[in-house]
Formats: sequence, C-alpha cells, structure tokens
Amino acid sequence: MKVRNHILLWVCLCSSVAWASAEVSGDAAEPSIFSGTLGDALWTVVTFFVLLFVLGKYAWRPLLATLDERRNQIEGQIQAAEKARRKAEAILGESEHKGQALLKEVSDQAQAQQKQLLAKAQDEVNALKRKAMQDIDNAQVSARQQMWKEAGAVVQELTGHVLGRQVTPEDNDRLIAEAVAKIKSEGAARG
Repeated sequence: MKVRNHILLWVCLCSSVAWASAEVSGDAAEPSIFSGTLGDALWTVVTFFVLLFVLGKYAWRPLLATLDERRNQIEGQIQAAEKARRKAEAILGESEHKGQALLKEVSDQAQAQQKQLLAKAQDEVNALKRKAMQDIDNAQVSARQQMWKEAGAVVQELTGHVLGRQVTPEDNDRLIAEAVAKIKSEGAARG
C-alpha cells in the first residue's frame, strides 16, 4: 500500500513539473498534454486520482484478493501434497515391514514343513528297516524250521539204514528233539 502511495506522489510531482515547464517555455504552437491552464491540470490530477481510486477499489483489490486466494490455494495444495507424501512414505514403510514379516513367516513355515517331511521320511525309512529286519528274521526262522524238517527226514532215513530197521514217528520225534537240544546248547555255549 505504501508503494502505491509513493508511486502516486511521484506521478503527481512529475505531472506538475511538466506542467510548470510547459508554462515557462511558452510553446503555444506545439500542443502537449501538459499545455493548458492550472484548472485543466487540476482536473487532470483529480481525474487521475478518481481513476486510481476506482481502479484500486474495483480492479486492484479484486485482483489482489484473487491472487491471495490463488496463493492460499497453492499453499494448501502443497501442504496436502506434502501430507500425502508423508502418508505414502508411512504406508510404504509399513508395507515393507509387513512384507518382511510375511517373508520371514513363510520361510519359517517352509523350514518347519521341511523338518516335518524329513522326520516323516526318516520314520518311513526306519519302519521299512524294521519290517525288512522282521522279514529277514521270519525268513531265517522259516528256513531253520524247513532245514530241521529236512534234517529230520534225512536223519530218519539214515537211522533206518544204519539201524536196519524202520524208525517209528515217536522214535523220530524223540531223536530230533535230542539233536535239536544238543545243537541249541552248543550254539548257546558259542554265543
């Protein structure tokens, strides 16, 4: 506002100096905006101030108000953008944190599942080993029983040839039981 007053004062001084210089020179032949009477100069200055007042009231003030409003709007948009940026950064940080937590959780679950699968596979291997050992033991028992039956049959046949008589099934069972007991006692003594 002070600048505008200084400008107006400067314009008034310049116009009065120009008017005074036109009066002094006395050039009547050459028309100028400053040539004329004191009344014309006074009316020019008054018109100028009225024009300045009207422009100030109806042009400058609305223009300045519009500029102030625009400045405030831009500042508001800048503040909103800054707020949105900070919010976006916070969301990004939170998302990164959640992503890392999710990745860790998935990794932990994968490791736990891997351990479970390894334990299950180990259990299955152990079960297969036990079954195989049991099958081997059963096969050995079966083979021994078969061997004893065959050995008994051979012994019965040999006994019949050696004794020259037929061995009865009771005699055969008794001889086999004695032989088995003797072999078992010798095996226990070795083991």
